[in-house]
Amino acid sequence: MFDRYSEKSRRCVFFARYEASNFGASRMEPEHLLLGVVREGSDFLLTFLSGEAGLTSLRAGVEAAIPRKPRTSEAIDMPISGSLARVFRDAAKAAGRGGEVRIEHLLAGLLRQTSTAAARVLVAHGITLEKLALNGRNPRG
Repeated sequence: MFDRYSEKSRRCVFFARYEASNFGASRMEPEHLLLGVVREGSDFLLTFLSGEAGLTSLRAGVEAAIPRKPRTSEAIDMPISGSLARVFRDAAKAAGRGGEVRIEHLLAGLLRQTSTAAARVLVAHGITLEKLALNGRNPRG
């Protein structure tokens, strides 16, 4: 499923699994992916945020939206939620046919799922589809 993903995007997914485990989730959600992007793609996110303080605020906003339960084992196979599956589908669509899925495509996928806390936190921090496009990171689709 992730063979079209750039190395950084694959690491975002890996870190999303780690974050889901830390929060005791039974499945990976868009919010966990956003935490993975914060961890791996902070350099990219900083083009939209006011320095490290903005990144810290973004992470805190996501963490506040996720219920915390006892940590689960990372060895357990963790399914993805329907909304995260839609994020991945939208990210692949944004990358275009045969294109590599990069961090900006993951963000576009997250933003297109407007009913999620991940999308609301991104928008609250000024990260929108329009800004992705204006930054020269065209999230097609």
